[in-house]
Amino acid sequence: MTLSINLSIATPWAPTSVNLSGGRAKAALARLDAGMVGVPPRGLAVKDETPVSQRTDPAREALVDWYRSDRETLPPEVPIRALLGLGEGLTPAGDDLLVGWMLGLQTTGQKLVAERLYQRIQSLAPDLTNAISQAHLAAGARGLASAAL
Repeated sequence: MTLSINLSIATPWAPTSVNLSGGRAKAALARLDAGMVGVPPRGLAVKDETPVSQRTDPAREALVDWYRSDRETLPPEVPIRALLGLGEGLTPAGDDLLVGWMLGLQTTGQKLVAERLYQRIQSLAPDLTNAISQAHLAAGARGLASAAL
C-alpha cells in the first residue's frame, strides 16, 4: 500500500514575527521567569548522567565557547552535529534547543550571529534531521516561532 499526498494546494507555514524590541524582550523574559517559579527544570536544561545529557552538555558548552570567543566565524561542526536530530518527534529536542538559541540571538539584535549559526545548521540538517524540523530551524533563524514560544 502506498500513501500519496498532494501538496500542490498547501499553503507554506509563515508565522508572524513578534516585536520584542525596545525593552519588550526584557519584559517578556521577566514574565516568563515569574511564571516559572517553582517549576523544576527538565529536558535538555537538566545536567545529569543520562546518555542524552552526556551528549548535549559538551555540545552546549562548545557552542557557548564559540559564542564567547569567536562569533565572527561559523560555529564548530561537531556540537551542531551532536544536537541535530537528537530526540524524538517531528522537532527533536536538540533541534528545538538550536531554534531557541537562534530566537534568542534574533530577539537580542544579534542577527549576524544567528545567520552564522544557521549557515552551519543548514549545511548539516538534511542528513541529520527531518524536513519538518528543517522548516522549524529555518523559521527560527529568521526570528519566527510558534506563539507558544
